[in-house]
Amino acid sequence: RDVILISIGYGKTEDGRLPMNFGPLNQDGGERRLNVLITRARRRCVVHSNFNADDLDLRRTNARGVRALQTFLKYAATGILEVPRPSGGDAGSPFEEAVAARLKERGHSVDHQIGASGFFVDLGIIDPDRPGRYLLGIECDGATYHSARSARDRDRLRQQVLEGLGWTIHRIWSTDWFRYPEREMDKVEDAIRQAMRDDSFSKRAPKRPSSHPAPISRVQVPEATQQVANPYLLGNPGVRLLGQELHEVSSGHVMNWILQVVQVESPVHLQEVARRIATAAGVKRVGSRIRNRIQTAADEAVREGKIYRLDNFLWRRDHKQVPLRRRDRLPPAMRKIDLISPQELGAALLHAVRASHGIDETGAINEAARLFGFKRVGPGIRSRFKNVLVELVERGVLTHERQHLHPGSNEIPIPGGDGR
Repeated sequence: RDVILISIGYGKTEDGRLPMNFGPLNQDGGERRLNVLITRARRRCVVHSNFNADDLDLRRTNARGVRALQTFLKYAATGILEVPRPSGGDAGSPFEEAVAARLKERGHSVDHQIGASGFFVDLGIIDPDRPGRYLLGIECDGATYHSARSARDRDRLRQQVLEGLGWTIHRIWSTDWFRYPEREMDKVEDAIRQAMRDDSFSKRAPKRPSSHPAPISRVQVPEATQQVANPYLLGNPGVRLLGQELHEVSSGHVMNWILQVVQVESPVHLQEVARRIATAAGVKRVGSRIRNRIQTAADEAVREGKIYRLDNFLWRRDHKQVPLRRRDRLPPAMRKIDLISPQELGAALLHAVRASHGIDETGAINEAARLFGFKRVGPGIRSRFKNVLVELVERGVLTHERQHLHPGSNEIPIPGGDGR
C-alpha cells in the first residue's frame, strides 16, 4: 500500500510504567517481523503510539526486535536512524572512573563509552524519566592530549558531529577536576538541570517536515545513515628538507612526518603516507628511493611501538573504534578501494547490516559502498567488499540466516599489542 498506518498495540500502563513485553518482538527473529511490517509501505508509514523511543529501556531486555523497534520509532519521529548505545567497554581512564563515581554518589545513572555513528562519548547521564535517552554527554579531557593544535582541531570536529547527532556535550578538564572537584561537579549539575529545562533532545534533533515524510524501503538506506561517515581529513606533515633530497633525510625526521600523517588519517595506506610527505616536500613523483626511505622509517616506528602496521596500513595506537570516512571529495587518485583498510570496509558492512535489520549480501555491499561515497559499485569494488564480508562471517562479526545477513556476537578486530 502507498501508506500504512501502524498502531503500537503495547504501551504504558495507567500509572505511566512501560512493561518491556512486546509479544513476538521479544522472541528470536522478532526483528524480522518488524522489518516485514514497515517495508510494506510504498511511500510512508504513520505510527501511533503512547510512548516514544526514549521510553524504551534496553537495559531490561536483550531482544533484537525491541532494539529494532526503538530505532524505528526514533527514525519515524525525528529522521535520525542512529541510536546511541553503550559499547560495553570499560572507562577510558582513571579520571573518567573518578568522575563517574562522583556522579553515581550524587544519584545519577551513568553509562561509559556510548557510541553514536562511530564516535564515542566518555560518559552519558541517563534521563531518569526516559531511560532510553541521555540528558548529557560528558567528555573527560586530559591536558596532555589536548595541548597540541591538531588535537584541538580534531576534538572540535568531533564535538560538532556529536552535537549534530543530538548530544549536549559538557567537558571536564583533568587539571580543573583534580584542583577543584566540587566546583566541577557543580558545573555538571548545572548542565544537567539546564538540559532537563530545555528538553534538549526534542529541540536539537533534526525534524522532517510532516508534509514530506521520507520513504522507507527494504534496500535503500535513508540518508541519515550516511552521516555516520565523516569527511576524510588529509594529514599535512611539516616537511623541511633544508637543502637535502627527500630520500637523503634521516629516518628520525621521516618517522616524525609519518606519525603526523597517521595521527590524522589512521588507518592509512603506506602509499598515501608517501604521497602526503612527497606533496609537503614539493616532490611531484614518488620514486623507489623515496619509497624505500619512507618504508624504512615506518618499520622503525612500528618496532619502537609508536604505531601499528597491518598489511600495508598504518594505525594509531589509541584506536577504540574503526572509523568510517567518506571519500567523495578526495581527488580521483585517492578514491581507490584498495586504499581503504579491510577493517574500515568491514565497519561499513556491519553498519549497513545493523541499520537494515536484515539485508542480503548485494544490498549490504551497495549500502556500504554508498557510505564511502562510491556512486557505482563495479566488479573491483564488489570483489573487495565480498572478500571482507566472507572474513567477517568467518570471524562471527556477521551471520547468515536465510540468505540475509545479521550482526554476530563478535566485533571487528583492530591492530593490538602484536606490533604488526
